[in-house]
Amino acid sequence: MANTLSTLVLIKPDKKDKWEYVVSHLKNLGLEIINVKELTFSSQQADLFYREDVEWLRKLGKKIYSSCSQEGIDAFSRFQVSKNDFVALGKIGSAWNKAYLKLGSVIAILIGPNGSRAENFFPEIEEAVDFLRMVLCNDTFKRTNEEGRAYHNGIHLARTPEEFNHQVKIIWPEE
Repeated sequence: MANTLSTLVLIKPDKKDKWEYVVSHLKNLGLEIINVKELTFSSQQADLFYREDVEWLRKLGKKIYSSCSQEGIDAFSRFQVSKNDFVALGKIGSAWNKAYLKLGSVIAILIGPNGSRAENFFPEIEEAVDFLRMVLCNDTFKRTNEEGRAYHNGIHLARTPEEFNHQVKIIWPEE
């Protein structure tokens, strides 16, 4: 479907109405929009979207622990998980992420570098997505931890070639 220098940006359901702003921002940075698709995740697609290997779950669990700690919340007690079981926290977070994907339709954007910009593609796209999250996101870790749900950051970025290759096949299985 795409060359080796491509990645996936997913505009999540709560920010789908901002898709034109996101695409315009990415184009203004000189990035190439290769394909755009609106879709609604089935339960099966949402279950498959995030790879749940132990290391990924542990990393997600540590993010939850850190965000809870910042709010003075003991994550292990709050979510009834054994002390220091970051994988179990990650499984809870993974379920939240899947529920977030299923809140409504999403906009998937396949992005590539434009010409000579290839060597800076990945740092530029990460910076662009971080900026868009800062502009579009109005969620707080306090709310997410109190409500027991995913942090609604509005945008997903496939940050590694492995993540991209896995996720793009879920969104564009026919290609």
